Amino acid sequence: MDIIRSLGLRLYDTVIVKKAGKIIPAIDSVVCHDEDERSQEIVPPETCPSCGDPVVIEQEEDHVTVVRCINRQCPAQVTYRILFYTSRTAVDMTGLGEQVMTRLVDEGRIEDFVDLYGLTVSDFLKVPRVGKTSATKYVKMIQSRKRPPLDKFLIGLAIPGVGEGTSMRLTNVYSTLQEIEDADFDDLAQIPDIGKVTAQSLVDFFGSDHWACLKLKMNEFDVYPAEVPKVEMSEFQPLAGQTIVVTGTLSHYKRNEIESVIKQFGGKVSGSVSRKTDFVLCGTDAGSKLAKANELGIPVIDEDEFIRRITR
Repeated sequence: MDIIRSLGLRLYDTVIVKKAGKIIPAIDSVVCHDEDERSQEIVPPETCPSCGDPVVIEQEEDHVTVVRCINRQCPAQVTYRILFYTSRTAVDMTGLGEQVMTRLVDEGRIEDFVDLYGLTVSDFLKVPRVGKTSATKYVKMIQSRKRPPLDKFLIGLAIPGVGEGTSMRLTNVYSTLQEIEDADFDDLAQIPDIGKVTAQSLVDFFGSDHWACLKLKMNEFDVYPAEVPKVEMSEFQPLAGQTIVVTGTLSHYKRNEIESVIKQFGGKVSGSVSRKTDFVLCGTDAGSKLAKANELGIPVIDEDEFIRRITR
């Protein structure tokens, strides 16, 4: 809504859209307003188009205005929370598409991400255009994700304010889900770059009846995120006190490996670029993080330079 207001956007306007690299396309400016009778002001909806409940208009931590449905049983929210859990950003159950998930939610077969682990081949065969080969593949893939990495699992929970960066900061401090559950507001708020709003969001989520129900079902299906392995610290600490962001695809390290190496040599991994970032380690196909680093004047190094820095 802030962008709509600042650009004076109306329905049927002609606009210029800009995109760079893998950055999400954005409306840059209005070329002209539509002059016919179709042109109309864009106003926030008063009710959710999916469930019909009243929406709320909120100011987020960075002062962005958002229009939000707060009904956790809203069919659209249920579907997209589960889809988000299965996305590559989170637990990565590649192939479980929106149409399949929507059908399973509409038929009441799944109400949350834990229900995925109880699905059978016969459940998928009831979805139009899903054959036995695909159904078997889906079930096998889901069962193979019962021990997701802790940081990916946290992202998949879709806790307000907890994305890639926050989950990484949490797993820099805590090794198990139980430790995060047991952490109180003060423990969480003192973690660098977490903030009071996100700390309260975590406390509220893990103290909710909703989470208690999810935990019961997780125990039933034997689902639990893997413990973060303890990193054996090197005596040589060339990255001590430095905050590092990794972006793109590296040739020598997988993502979890490079994070362990950074911690081993005294550095701290962050999921987002800010003025507190000391440098960005950049591989191929880098996207918005590289653009942000260039915008802020943050040093960017390649993999060879990184290896040189951690080698005596």
